[in-house]
Amino acid sequence: MGQPVTVYRWDDPGAPQLSSRTPSEIIDILTKCLVDGYGTKAPLGWTRPFYNASTQAVAFRNNVSDGGSGGYVKFFSDNGSNSAGALMRITHAVSMTAINELFHQGYTQAFELRAGIDRWALIGTSTSVYFFVSRDVPMSTPTSGINQTMFFGDYYPAISSDVSRCISIVSPSLNNDTGYGWSRTLDWLSSNGNFNGINCLLIFDADGYAQNRSYGLSVIYPTDSTSSAIFNDVPAQSQITYPVFIKMIGESGVTTGTDRMGTALFNSSLSPTYRGVLPGLVQMIYAGWRSYSWPTLIDVHGCQHWLLRNPSNGPCMFAIKLDEWINPYVPV
Repeated sequence: MGQPVTVYRWDDPGAPQLSSRTPSEIIDILTKCLVDGYGTKAPLGWTRPFYNASTQAVAFRNNVSDGGSGGYVKFFSDNGSNSAGALMRITHAVSMTAINELFHQGYTQAFELRAGIDRWALIGTSTSVYFFVSRDVPMSTPTSGINQTMFFGDYYPAISSDVSRCISIVSPSLNNDTGYGWSRTLDWLSSNGNFNGINCLLIFDADGYAQNRSYGLSVIYPTDSTSSAIFNDVPAQSQITYPVFIKMIGESGVTTGTDRMGTALFNSSLSPTYRGVLPGLVQMIYAGWRSYSWPTLIDVHGCQHWLLRNPSNGPCMFAIKLDEWINPYVPV
């Protein structure tokens, strides 16, 4: 049984708007999508346990009753202001006791509400979310046209009892990050195959122990930033898709490396080499759609998918499934 997916957009009736590009608008958008709802759309069922209006900081928690980890994700203005175009930061933790008290915290990354950004979208479930801040530019965008895509919430864990599965990530190319850029977005997956092996996630042991390991995103098929016009349209071939894996950095996992109990990492139930997959996100081996507008929705094997941009003027080859997200580690 999969998790039903809801899509929220800036152009929905009654949707909150990103008109001033301030942190308070981001917090309002997230709160309405996750907690309160808007118009005729119900919220995803998260909670907002902590909020500080004076520093533009907020924390959300996913839904435990729906199988979520109960992990926390924090958004905040980098300098505490509510100014237009402010740098925003995002981080995650296994638990929190106050807005600035995070337990087993992961890396902190960034996104900026740059001039021209007036669109947003949020795709998610009661446990996991993709969030976009964007503008009216094509799917294939020159590096100067920065739009940012991020994930927060639970990944699907290889170890079902993993209590540390709540994460947040904007950039697959960095870990702690205080800036923004065309490569500091999940969209970068389509433009550069060299992110495999980059430390962008700090994840604690699955049983909640204080030991942590460095992980990165890993894909099967190399990606490319070519701007050739042969990729402007829909690929003619029937797609083959693969999940995006969360893989440990710096260990082969088979013949080297052990967890804190001495078990080989590849077989570990505490810090396995392959920690899990990102929900609903797939890589397609055939690329295209360079000339299309954003957002572009495509059909893959009879299911609608939301296409991720290529921020380096090349073809697109990653998409988010929109009907339901299915945990590949749970037998059907």
